[in-house]
Amino acid sequence: MKTYFDALRKTLVQCRRPAGTAFWDRHWQAARAEGRIPNAHSGAMVLTRKHLAPGSRLLEGGCGLAGGVRALQAVGYDAYGVDYAPATVENIRREAPGLQVRLGDVRGLDFPDGFFDGYWSMGVIEHFYEGYQAIFSEMRRVLRPGGLLVLSFPHLSRLRGFKADRGGYAALPETFDPGREGFYQFLLDPSQVIRDLDAHGFDVIWAQPDSGLKGLKDESPAFLAPMLHALYRASSLPGRIAKTAIDFISRPWCGHTMLLAARKRISSAGAGL
Repeated sequence: MKTYFDALRKTLVQCRRPAGTAFWDRHWQAARAEGRIPNAHSGAMVLTRKHLAPGSRLLEGGCGLAGGVRALQAVGYDAYGVDYAPATVENIRREAPGLQVRLGDVRGLDFPDGFFDGYWSMGVIEHFYEGYQAIFSEMRRVLRPGGLLVLSFPHLSRLRGFKADRGGYAALPETFDPGREGFYQFLLDPSQVIRDLDAHGFDVIWAQPDSGLKGLKDESPAFLAPMLHALYRASSLPGRIAKTAIDFISRPWCGHTMLLAARKRISSAGAGL
C-alpha cells in the first residue's frame, strides 16, 4: 500500500484500490469464505454498556458483516445495521433474517430524526476522499439529544507523526487524483476530528488510541516486520499474552486507531453546519 503525507491537512493518505461498493463486497465475501466474522469491537462495547442501558436503540453505520449488530443484539440492545455493499447486505438478510440490517449510505440515512439512542461508526469515516462532514451531519440528525456516538478511525499516531516530520512518507503530489491513484483511506488527525465533532454538536467524553501492536507492526522497520507480524497473528496462549502486553504498552505512541465516545448536545449550540 502506498502512503503519502498531506502536510496541509496533517493526514496520511493510503492508496491501494478505491474503497467503493464493489471493493467491500469482494472484501466481505473473502472474509466470509475464510470464516472471519469481525470481532465485536470490545472497546466500543465497553463504552456502550457504560453509557447506554440495554434496550436502547443503536445503529452501526457501515456494518460490514454485521459483527457489531450481532454483538449488540446479543446483550440486549435494539440494534440496526446499514451498509452500502449490496451483495453483503443481501447475504446477511438471507442468512440472519433476525438482524435488522438494510442497504443504505451513511451520508444519507433512511431513518427519522432522533430515531437512535446510540450510533457506532467503526472504521468508516476515513474511506471517503470528499471527507466525513456529511456523515457527521447524518449522525447528528438520527441521534436523539444526549445520544451516544462511538467512533473509531485510523489516525496519525505519535509514531506516524514522528516519521512524517522526518520525511518518512512521500509528500502528497499537488496533482494527486484519488481515482487514478486508487485512494483507499485517510489516517486522520484526531484533534481535527474532535474539532469537527464539536462543530457538529457533539461533546467528546472519552478518547484513547487503540490497536497498538498493529500500529507498531505497520510502521516498523523491515527487519522487525516479520517478527511483529507473526506475533500479531499468534494464537497460542504465550503468544496471546505477549500480544496483549505489547499492544497495551504501545497504544499511546503507536495505536493504529483512535477510539472515542461523544454525546450529542441537548442544545443546538455549536451545531450550525
